[in-house]
Amino acid sequence: MPAAPCPEYELCGYYPTFPFHLNLRTDAPRRLYDDLIQKRRAAQKSPITSMWSFTEVIQKTEVQPGLNTRPIPSFALEGGTFRFQARWAEQGVDKDDHFSQVWVANVSKVDDAETAAQPERVILKIFQPSMLPLPSPTIAYRYMPGPAHQLAFSEDVLYTRLKRLQGSRIPYFFGTFKIPVPSGEEAYVLMMEYIDGETLESWVMDYEGKKLSALPIVINSIIDAFREIHEERVLHTDMARHLSNILIDKNGMAVVIDFVENAILNSAEQAKDAARSRSGDENQGCFCVRKALKRCLEYADYETKIKLEKWLNEPGNLPSELEWPNGPAKPDRDLCIGNSDDEEDDDSDGEDDYDAEWRVQ
Repeated sequence: MPAAPCPEYELCGYYPTFPFHLNLRTDAPRRLYDDLIQKRRAAQKSPITSMWSFTEVIQKTEVQPGLNTRPIPSFALEGGTFRFQARWAEQGVDKDDHFSQVWVANVSKVDDAETAAQPERVILKIFQPSMLPLPSPTIAYRYMPGPAHQLAFSEDVLYTRLKRLQGSRIPYFFGTFKIPVPSGEEAYVLMMEYIDGETLESWVMDYEGKKLSALPIVINSIIDAFREIHEERVLHTDMARHLSNILIDKNGMAVVIDFVENAILNSAEQAKDAARSRSGDENQGCFCVRKALKRCLEYADYETKIKLEKWLNEPGNLPSELEWPNGPAKPDRDLCIGNSDDEEDDDSDGEDDYDAEWRVQ
């Protein structure tokens, strides 16, 4: 069923917030912790697999495609009751910094053999409460998420706010739903457009297999995407380390994803100022492009590297706002204020304790 923002937290009406000053001997935190432990053990015994399916009612989309946008999937245009069949996981919960599961699913209309034979695809982003890091009274984890519904609706609000950009700069968004997973636990599931492409991270790692002529399209698309996002007073706050939060579709156009970490500012100018304070550029796209180009130079073979360096230094090849190589955020800086990709995370003294609680056997 469609999930609605709820003022109460989903477990025992209680969920602590950062910083965690917990006493697990008191009733409410203890019940929460025990409940999460039990549900996590059940989730480990009955995880989400390609056998998982469910039915859900999808409302007709209100997004109208404009110029240079991807077509709206037919199931979203039509609306109705559809069957969703999980196919494969794009992101599991095997890493501590992944708080959601991302699955590709087939979509077919219930009792319709024709759509079942030729299903469309959709992305399911799943926030399962028990699979989030467990609250701890001793470990100040470097980033601690809120409850599952808070994470889900943080992203839901952003996709709704950026409705004008759906189908071009960001994926089409079809809603947030509360759906039982195989273990019986209810999870918050965001449904969005499946995009045929690859992450910017994988694009640059395989750059030598690409044509140089594709580079200007990708560069300009990334910069334009973030310019339009900033115009909507939105700042994406998870670009310091993750080039995987930008997809490059089969036409070379950039699509920005994963808005669970975000900031809504009072004006477009404030969004630009915030971007500048984090990365040195008022357009986050310039920072991402500079970082991607550095990776291209690192991964490419010698011949490809020489051609790319020559192209980068020829006047007029790069957008005027992207200075290379001595722009506001130099490629050897390669980081927002915070951590470098090349730096290892600074594990706290209690990391082993945290891992023991995070992976319940």
